[in-house]
Amino acid sequence: MVKQEIIPPEDKIDSWVYRRKIGEYSSLKELARRITQEENIPLLDLTLFPDVSYNEIEGKPISEKSIPYLLNKVMIQKPTDNPNDHLFVLAMDYGYLGKNITKKIVSINKKYPSQSKPKGKVIFSLYNENKIKIAEVPFLHSSSFQGHPVSSAPQIFLCFLPNLEENQKFYYQIIGYSNGNTIICGSKLLSFKNYRNSSSEPFFFVAASDLHAGAGARFKRGRVWGLFPRNNKHLMKLMNNIAENESTYSFDHGYNAFMTSGDNIDNGSYHEYWEDFLDCSSIVLSKIPIYPTIGNHDYLFGGIFRGTYLSSWKKTQKSFHALFHVPRTSPKGAFYAHSNGNVKFIHLDSMGLNWGNESIYCGSRQYEWVKYQLKEWRRNQKKNEEEPDFCVVFLHSAILTIGFFGRTQGKSSDALANKSLIPLFNTYDVNLAVFGHDHMYQRSEVDKTSYCCIGLSGKTPINYFDFLRNVVGYKIHRDEEGEIARGYAVIYVPPKVKNQTEEQKREFDNFLESVRKKAMENIELYYYFSKKEKRKNKELFTDKDKLSEFVKNKIIAKLKDHLWWRFYNLKGELVDSCFIQKTTGNYDDIEKIQCPGEHIR
Repeated sequence: MVKQEIIPPEDKIDSWVYRRKIGEYSSLKELARRITQEENIPLLDLTLFPDVSYNEIEGKPISEKSIPYLLNKVMIQKPTDNPNDHLFVLAMDYGYLGKNITKKIVSINKKYPSQSKPKGKVIFSLYNENKIKIAEVPFLHSSSFQGHPVSSAPQIFLCFLPNLEENQKFYYQIIGYSNGNTIICGSKLLSFKNYRNSSSEPFFFVAASDLHAGAGARFKRGRVWGLFPRNNKHLMKLMNNIAENESTYSFDHGYNAFMTSGDNIDNGSYHEYWEDFLDCSSIVLSKIPIYPTIGNHDYLFGGIFRGTYLSSWKKTQKSFHALFHVPRTSPKGAFYAHSNGNVKFIHLDSMGLNWGNESIYCGSRQYEWVKYQLKEWRRNQKKNEEEPDFCVVFLHSAILTIGFFGRTQGKSSDALANKSLIPLFNTYDVNLAVFGHDHMYQRSEVDKTSYCCIGLSGKTPINYFDFLRNVVGYKIHRDEEGEIARGYAVIYVPPKVKNQTEEQKREFDNFLESVRKKAMENIELYYYFSKKEKRKNKELFTDKDKLSEFVKNKIIAKLKDHLWWRFYNLKGELVDSCFIQKTTGNYDDIEKIQCPGEHIR
């Protein structure tokens, strides 16, 4: 067997010869500009944040009645490989969906936004689960990070809390003060839980795609279009639904993370759309950390009217890196990997050079990087018992759908992703690939990998051709406008049972018993199985003994070693459900992977 050659991404930059060869680009001058632009986007300098110690100090949360203006645009991110490090991103209202409160705390330089300077201060107060204050930390204004894209956003403040205690619930409050220490604005008392990052404990995450914040918001760059601005009502409904049903869908465990498959913002360069994103999603992201994936709309830069015209002529990752701070180890690109619980996550920039500035095709630096990540994952499983059993890949391209983009051929980003990534996923038995781009729901399987398109979160669903339903054997949820069509996925990741301590075993047994009881009561859950799986399961509605046996054998038993994929629409219906088993094999000596592979449709 011939061993695969692995080239670390730092040592390989896509050459113009390569890019010309695959037909993704023609202008060498523009190509050089784009490479330089993306290569020089720095990491957020975490050393600028003040040191933080966690000790009991005097102070109580401020009553909402004492706060003149409530802040509601906050999200949690994890910018390092240490899962106990938390970054809090605050967006002050900037005059689009609320009063321009930013100008009361920041001296705004409209001509050169990065030169805006704070004239007040914003304080982050952290409380333990007993609501005793344990830290008081100042936010840093975006202008503190000169050279980083976030410096162009005068409404953004950031606070970094390293090494928080694991498996603890925390409360926090954010208060903004004027130069004279007068309270100008603040948040209500918010909360989050820092889950223990252990492969020996269960892990829940929620996934959405094509959120398109700002879509239909009546915004024009720098001003409101129409009488009143408005949120993306579809995104608002989605996020409210996620928050309302978290306890039910996670069986009281809670979500460890929120993942996206791209197109987070309808036009990434519009700060107005950032307000819509945070206004809609803070109900979730103020307590659950987000791990985003870049999509073609996140790349957009400029444009006229609402950014939908001519915006595709210019592309940059700057806006994505200004809003989202992901655990990158180098400043090159918007692709990254991290491990949480018993799963390894890989987030790709799959848009290619037609939609974006990064190739995913055979031989590109990103292709070699993901190949290296998968090889190391399989290699480490033999060396380290803590190495995750599962691998989930997020990307935006419609790698396998019968939708508009999924049916494209030739040199489109979706076709190139299909031909380059599917052979790679097959080789290393990736468990799950989650994507969007096509605004539809579809689940497919190729070899041992499940492919799930979930592009139904924030914009108009697209119709596919009805005659294809009788030709293609995929499970497809018929597209309809409204709450029946839109939805999101809830994914359960099992723990490594063999590595559990006695205490963890007891906790996991209690969790399984809790799931069993709730599954017995959840009519929607076994209605799905009775309707979609086998007709004989209809007797589950009347025979409690058979229902108990069914839940025990078909659900509880699989929670010990299977991923559990569920897709819910906004009406609360379980649209689709499946269990994905872990895969094993000999991955030491792999023959050269054929790339490009056959275009699977």
